[in-house]
Amino acid sequence: MAPPARQQLGNHAGPSAALVLVETTARLRAQLAQVEQLTSADARAELGRELATLDERLRTYEAAAASAAVPTQPADGVASSGWKDELDSKGTQLWNRSTALKHAHPDDESWLGVVAGLRLVAYRLIRLGAIEPLSSADRVSHLSLATKAATALLDAGRLSDAEPLMTECAKLVTALEQDAQPPGNESVRHLLAYFCFRMRFSLTTSKISLVSWAVNKAQTLLKASTVLWRDVEHLVHTLIHVASALVQSSPPSSDDELNNEMGREWLQWALELLEAAEGQDARALQAVALRLFAQFCLAAKSDGELVAKAETALRQVLELDPSPALHRRVVKLVIVRGASDAEVAAAFLAAAKATAVDSAEGALCASFSARRLAFFSDSSLALFPALSLLATLEQLPASRKSLRMQLLEKTVSELSTWGIVHCDLLKQVVVAAAVLASEADKRAITLLLNTVQQGLPTFRLSPAEALTGVTILRRLGDKASSGKRFSDAADWFLLATSSVFRSLPFTTTAKSIRKAALCFLEVGQDARVEEVMQLVPSDQDEAKDCFLRFCACRGNVPKALATLKVMISAPGFSPKLLQWAYKLAAEQNDKNLAFAITELLCEVCQAPEVAAQLDYMVLTRSVIRQHVVRLQGSDASDELKNDVPRSALKQLQSGLLLARRLKASNHPPASLVKEITWLYKTSFNLGAEFCGRWTTSTSTGFFDVTVALIELASQVGGDVVDASKLWTCRLAVVSGKFALARETGGGQGQTQAYKELLNDVNSFLESLDVALASTPQLEKAEQLLETGYADKVAALVHLEDWPALVELLEAFEDHPETAPLPVLKLIVDTVTKSKSCPLDHVGAILRKTLALLYGRQDLDVSSMAMWLRMLVHPLVIRRELDHALDYVQNAQQFIEQHKYEYPEDESSWMLSTAWDEGLNAFAASSPIAGTTWCSTALEIARAVDSPLVETIESQLEQLKARYVVKEEEEAAGALLLA
Repeated sequence: MAPPARQQLGNHAGPSAALVLVETTARLRAQLAQVEQLTSADARAELGRELATLDERLRTYEAAAASAAVPTQPADGVASSGWKDELDSKGTQLWNRSTALKHAHPDDESWLGVVAGLRLVAYRLIRLGAIEPLSSADRVSHLSLATKAATALLDAGRLSDAEPLMTECAKLVTALEQDAQPPGNESVRHLLAYFCFRMRFSLTTSKISLVSWAVNKAQTLLKASTVLWRDVEHLVHTLIHVASALVQSSPPSSDDELNNEMGREWLQWALELLEAAEGQDARALQAVALRLFAQFCLAAKSDGELVAKAETALRQVLELDPSPALHRRVVKLVIVRGASDAEVAAAFLAAAKATAVDSAEGALCASFSARRLAFFSDSSLALFPALSLLATLEQLPASRKSLRMQLLEKTVSELSTWGIVHCDLLKQVVVAAAVLASEADKRAITLLLNTVQQGLPTFRLSPAEALTGVTILRRLGDKASSGKRFSDAADWFLLATSSVFRSLPFTTTAKSIRKAALCFLEVGQDARVEEVMQLVPSDQDEAKDCFLRFCACRGNVPKALATLKVMISAPGFSPKLLQWAYKLAAEQNDKNLAFAITELLCEVCQAPEVAAQLDYMVLTRSVIRQHVVRLQGSDASDELKNDVPRSALKQLQSGLLLARRLKASNHPPASLVKEITWLYKTSFNLGAEFCGRWTTSTSTGFFDVTVALIELASQVGGDVVDASKLWTCRLAVVSGKFALARETGGGQGQTQAYKELLNDVNSFLESLDVALASTPQLEKAEQLLETGYADKVAALVHLEDWPALVELLEAFEDHPETAPLPVLKLIVDTVTKSKSCPLDHVGAILRKTLALLYGRQDLDVSSMAMWLRMLVHPLVIRRELDHALDYVQNAQQFIEQHKYEYPEDESSWMLSTAWDEGLNAFAASSPIAGTTWCSTALEIARAVDSPLVETIESQLEQLKARYVVKEEEEAAGALLLA
């Protein structure tokens, strides 16, 4: 057991310094004990904290020992030796522990700091425990430990801690070099390790001159000594490391050339060292050094000699470790040094074969989406050997660009001889052919694609690769097209349809086909267009394809229209396609085709979702204008004049529906009023001008849509329309429907038509009554009423609804002053001529009509005479003599008042009828009734100055005398009085 610190130091330090030293020593011991207790591998963070504390207390101890002025050789050497042994022991334990941790976590960088901290503290403890002066063996041992500790600190990135150790190592090396005896193998080994550390440290601190100094020192040391392979291997690793760092340094500086030269020298020395070694590890290091040496040669300024050296180095590497990457680098060097086409081809084919048989390439290339090869760097292409190989072709000078396609063609033909035609290299060759193609290579790439397509009809690129090729070929086609070289452009687009690209959806191929067709259209090769469009299967047709077919056959109007109709139902249809079709037809002055296309466009645009894609109202007006022009054309055929009105009506109806939708929308356009006004004026003018030439249904439709447009215009706040024009149109609609009902074949259909007509007439009359109530001075009101009621009467007569006719007259009785006279006469004339009207209804109608006319004093004597006869005759037949006598007496009064206007035959019929019924009454023993009838006949005879007056008077007297009329009259009078 070591004596207490106070006893050790009591004779050498003052009281205060000694107390401090004792205290720091105690703390150091305690902290060392604390560190020793942390044995768990999971205590890395805690161990780091304890090491930091230990480092701090060790520094405190060193400072306290220096202040206490502890002599190097104390008088109590035994006690001092015991303390140093303890420090050395503790340091050795910590060093061993750092070695164990290093081997336990070789790949875990998080332990680098802990291992470096342990080694730093361990070395300092061992150094404090060393007995001065150091012997040569101790210096070598301490140099080894200090170098390893400094290396660990450098690996952990603790340069500030590594630098003091490096200074101490330098002192030890100087002392060793001053020894009289030459260094042994063990000394050389540790000196070599120190110089390797100096190389790395100087490189890290960017002191390249010191790196060169350390390399020179190592060279001098090895020339006079022999070391083991592991030490040489460590030196070679270090040389490769520092050289690699030089070649990768950035940004470039003015010392790059000097650094490049030094790097080459170091690598050449490394290669010399490796030549004397054997084994697989040495071959691997030699391959790495050769690659790096070639890289240095290529990084130097343009120097043909260095390029040749680089090529030689890479060929040596190919012998050691052949790989597709090295083959590619050889190709690059062959190109750089300006070798012949044959040498370039040989190197490229060798690289292609190596790449094709590389088994690791397939999975990588399958998920890669190629881009323009000219922009690939070596680092980005390192994982894609085929692409990297093809990218080397970009290094060919501009004067030798044609060699690229030759090499690709040669590769495609050679792949079949190698028996690896389905490799990924072939795919990339095809892609590269498209990517590297220029306008001058069209023939070559066409030959290449045809070769693949004919030799391997099932060969397909992956979707990503195919998309790359198609994109580049289209780009060339677009460029040719923009330069007005449409034939060349079409060829490029057709190349993009090659079967090798068919892994893409057919929509992509169809796009290329359409582009080619457009180019042929530009040069007027319509036959080629149809031929190219046959490449699109019928089940894959899109609207764009149909449009191109239309462009090719637009000279054949029926075929063109049939194509457009197919286009309408094809996927991807848009009204713009029809607009373009119309533009083409208009440009070639084909009016019939243009008009048919316009009609077709209006037809498909009636759907709201389609109409929203263009101004449908403007389109509708345009079509209607064309109709007007065609209607007014003097050269229009009769067939055309029959079809055009129907088409025009259809467009007006479409315009009406659109206007209603726009009105119902949240934000109707400001021009809506003008649009509706234009539509109804056009419709009215067309109907008024041409209705005499059209069918009834067409003219009725025009007036019907005019009414709807006028009403809509008033709803949206348009100008006040002439009311008579509106009612004229409404009446024309009703009259047209009456004519249509009359033209309808008999049976149930015609009956239904008249019922519907009757409803329309009633609605019209009711609306007209309302309008007259608010506008009494309505122009042509009487004519409108007369026509409306006439249509109603006609409908009722056809339906044989005689009670309804009677009700109509009763309605006239409520307002006799407004009852239209022509309607009254029409009613009487109709019922009197009808064979199916019951006599009761005829009589009722005649009576009411006579009452109305009499009340209005608007009588036509001849008509009145006829109507009276028609009233009397059925009453006499049914023996309703009292009623009949009333009408005969009315006739008598009319005859007396209008004896010159009353028809003679009618008055004669009334006279004879009254006389005959009087005689019948006398014969039936009714002398009073007989006397009344005969007296009426006598009055009629007197009114018309009949020559039978005297005869009638005498016969009447005789009848009275014979049948004692007087007594009967008296008896009747007495009965009445009772």
